[in-house]
Amino acid sequence: MVATQEFFSNIEPFLDIRKILKFSDIHHQAKHHFISTQFCEIYKNKAEHKGLYEALIVPLLKCVDAEITDIRNKIGSFDPANPKYFLNIYHAIIIISGPLYAYDVNSDMLSKKDYILYRRHYASKTVKRTLLLDIVAKDYLSTYISEKLSKTYHAIEAALKEKLNEIFEYCYKNRTVWDKKVRDFQKKWSANATKS
Repeated sequence: MVATQEFFSNIEPFLDIRKILKFSDIHHQAKHHFISTQFCEIYKNKAEHKGLYEALIVPLLKCVDAEITDIRNKIGSFDPANPKYFLNIYHAIIIISGPLYAYDVNSDMLSKKDYILYRRHYASKTVKRTLLLDIVAKDYLSTYISEKLSKTYHAIEAALKEKLNEIFEYCYKNRTVWDKKVRDFQKKWSANATKS
């Protein structure tokens, strides 16, 4: 997620746009019961990675990271003199042409799935990002779009419309508190400099 202002820590330490819009209630990924952190391909009854991570996940992570970096440079921060609010949500999806299975290590059960939520962290010299990916079986794609994506993004749009004035108030208040902190610091700094 990239927004004109994502965090409002000058007001409350853990207040962010996700909490204001109640993402935990409206985003399908937040409602998912299990998050996968490993993956493999089954080939001739053997589990193999065969370069899947480098071929699928790394390029997607780098692409999303580049898009987020690019849009952050264009958005800037909240300007009280010219108030605007932009919200960009990046949603990585991998579509699998074959069957998709999940293995539950707690129950030692393998079950066929239409959709899996997968979390991956990547760190290199230029990119450091943790990403949630939706991995979807191709046969389930139209249902996934209508039941997961459409519902999620309509809910986000409705929440943003409903909360937009409140978000602007948070932006103004957060900026006011920040400006006061800067002024207080400058006064303290200049008083200490004068004493020296």
